[in-house]
Amino acid sequence: MSEPGRAGAPAWTDSHCHLQGEFLGAATEIEAIAERAASFGVARAICIGTNEASSLAALALARRSGELPLALWATVGLHPHEASDGAAPLVALARKSAPAPKSTGRPPGSLVGIGECGLDYHYDLSPRPVQRAVFAEQAALAAELDLTLVVHTRDAWDDTVAILQEAQVPRVVIHCFTGGPGEAESCLALGAWVSFSGIVTFKNAEDVRAAARICPPERVLIETDAPFLAPVPHRGTANEPARVTVVGAFLAELLGVPVDEVARRTTTNATRAFALAAAP
Repeated sequence: MSEPGRAGAPAWTDSHCHLQGEFLGAATEIEAIAERAASFGVARAICIGTNEASSLAALALARRSGELPLALWATVGLHPHEASDGAAPLVALARKSAPAPKSTGRPPGSLVGIGECGLDYHYDLSPRPVQRAVFAEQAALAAELDLTLVVHTRDAWDDTVAILQEAQVPRVVIHCFTGGPGEAESCLALGAWVSFSGIVTFKNAEDVRAAARICPPERVLIETDAPFLAPVPHRGTANEPARVTVVGAFLAELLGVPVDEVARRTTTNATRAFALAAAP
């Protein structure tokens, strides 16, 4: 099989990462991170907001794409942990920053999604009724603005699916998928893309691997969730977009397909899922 980052291999896309200074600790790190990503063949990434401050930072960072060897797009959203803060600032920011509805080929620097938002019944850091209301509000906003909805769901599959069915968002990405085949089928029935992170490499993630085996190739994305969830053998260290190649190589071996095919397919899928400009 082809090696990640090999010269001439297809470019990779990290469909979900947090590269803002709030997460990395120093904004100047982005240059080194982008250089390392490029050296491994990672050319594109989606920088994800989780509250007003990180969403503003994601937009600002994405607009620096021309200075970096890593093309960046941004989302704005309110994570379920912070749902009690209310989504009003994010709604205003999204309406101010959104591209024209139904536009495609959105260039680097663009706002392309709402989220990370959703439901987290594992930690319950915001009351569940508040989580549901704020998630539904953001789903409706994504539908209104023709933006992709980036969904965080943990121990809340039934309510997540019910809200997504009601909202009828044009494009949905299930970020950092942690379910099994049954949950994957529920997501696929919605027309969603299923995004696999470093968790798929973890020893205790057999359900996630079983889900990956039944997902149609055209519905699979890969991500790092950087700086979190570094894949094996890098667990316990800060994650970064360069390591999306590790996730991709693991999936290639799991599914018995060439690494280049995983890179090509997941980049094509990310382009469609977020209405991005075509990959180089």
